[in-house]
Amino acid sequence: MSGADTGELLSAVQIEIGVGAPDPSGGAVAVSGLPAPEDERLAALRRYDILDTAPEPGFDRITALAARLFSVPVCTVSLVDECRVWFKSKVGWQGAQVTREESLCSWAVLQEETLVIHDTRLDRRLRGNPLVHVEPGIRFYAGAPLITADGFKLGALCIIDTQPRERFDAEQRRTLADLAAIVVDELELRRSLRQAACTAVALGESERRFRNMADNAPVMVWVVDSTGVCTYLSHSWYDFTGQTEQTGLGFGWLDALHPEDREQAKATFLEALGRRAAFCLEYRLRRTDGEDRWVMDSAVPGLGPEGQFEGYIGSAIDITERKHTEALRAVLLEREQLARAQAEDANRIKDEFLATLGHELRSPLNAILGWVQMLRGGRLNPAAQVNALEVVERNARAQNKLIEDLLDVSRIITGKLRLDVQPVELTTVITAAIDTVRPAAEAKNIKLVTVLDPKAATVSGDPNRLQQVVWNLLSNAIKFTPKDGRVQVELSRLDSCVEIVVTDSGVGIAPAVLPHVFERFRQADSSTTRTYGGLGLGLAIVRQLAESHGGSVRADSPGVGKGTTFTVSLPVGTMRYPEAESGVHPGEPN
Repeated sequence: MSGADTGELLSAVQIEIGVGAPDPSGGAVAVSGLPAPEDERLAALRRYDILDTAPEPGFDRITALAARLFSVPVCTVSLVDECRVWFKSKVGWQGAQVTREESLCSWAVLQEETLVIHDTRLDRRLRGNPLVHVEPGIRFYAGAPLITADGFKLGALCIIDTQPRERFDAEQRRTLADLAAIVVDELELRRSLRQAACTAVALGESERRFRNMADNAPVMVWVVDSTGVCTYLSHSWYDFTGQTEQTGLGFGWLDALHPEDREQAKATFLEALGRRAAFCLEYRLRRTDGEDRWVMDSAVPGLGPEGQFEGYIGSAIDITERKHTEALRAVLLEREQLARAQAEDANRIKDEFLATLGHELRSPLNAILGWVQMLRGGRLNPAAQVNALEVVERNARAQNKLIEDLLDVSRIITGKLRLDVQPVELTTVITAAIDTVRPAAEAKNIKLVTVLDPKAATVSGDPNRLQQVVWNLLSNAIKFTPKDGRVQVELSRLDSCVEIVVTDSGVGIAPAVLPHVFERFRQADSSTTRTYGGLGLGLAIVRQLAESHGGSVRADSPGVGKGTTFTVSLPVGTMRYPEAESGVHPGEPN
């Protein structure tokens, strides 16, 4: 591959998306392009006298910090020799070196900017590369070239992950480049120490840059020694918690934790310390303004030249917004699931209502048509004709009642139901309603009992609509009360309200159904073969009419087979109209 080909291959667009030119043989693409002049670059590398030296804390701190800042398992300071890439410092990598053809850092030294490969499997330059396709299975790579002051690229500070990453933004690139600059500073410091000219100044500058990086990083950085004693906390920790070096170092940092989280965090830390293992935990940290903030604290063990455990370098980052987002997501998911269930329930109720409506409208029509045909045939004797007319009339009235209920609901929903408001004697209303339902009660031998308080005050309302309320409740009670049962109507004054209580000894209401009895189209038994007829509108109309009179209605039942009690509460005095809620307006009688 020529130098021109290499320049084209490593264009900014290709480097960003991780696409290289294919090798005709189908194998890995060899790194034939070399930074020019290569002999001068190698000479500059040798002047640092760094190759094949022992690990040093200055470099190890940088790789450990970079691994924590970018949350990667592998970080290396890689130096590119003629035929190999040798690691001066490494976190999470086995072995001291790899061949130059295998190493991704060989590509990093060919450019001025940070090399980012989001998914190595998609990069044709790395086709057949054993580090990608075998062990350790590199998927994400970012390498910032180690550029000396005179422009030579000695190698790269690289971070590696075994999982691909979709984004690595400009701020992260700058941070990695800054860390690479610190590596170069460390190289210069090391050479300066050898030359012994500016040892103290160079060391102080490197330390300043390291601490400045830690203090200005978007995380709180800390260091503990091999015994677990905290020896360093970044300024961001002190700014966040309000602690000082005197109160935070040692084990004082635990005092900044929320009391409920302190013991668990301490136990997790000491358990990891005993195993010399990396750890990650979440806890609440009291901020200087008094707010408890969630943080995620994680660390990797630091190892000395001989592999001995020297402590931890860790970082804590504020994740409160993430916690809030997770909580909000859970709430939204719950609401969505509830809304979906309600929509499905509404569709089911609609379908059941339409089936019920068809059944309820068809039943009286069939009876009417049947008897009319028999009357027209002239085969009925006079007594049978009278009975036929009674059946026709009864079914016609039932049909009319169904239609009136539907119209009432339509008027309520559209806000077109008007009330003829006037003083109303409830005893008269109740008596009229009882007289209306008495034949139905006598047909089932149901005893009607009235307990009417003569001192119950007159209310303001529509007498016809209030009679409709009482009639609906009585009809409902008689319908669901078996033969020889009992239905009681009670009128009483309670403080500033008048209560109408209808109690029956009927089938009762199951606890699961009770909260829904006043909903439109809801019935305990919605099948077309159910025992009791009706559209499930009566109680919904009762609630709307009661509320339109400024009152309320409630249902109580001990359970199935134990009867039901409906209580209508109406205010005494001038009536108010909750128009926005009920869609009911005062006006002339219909």
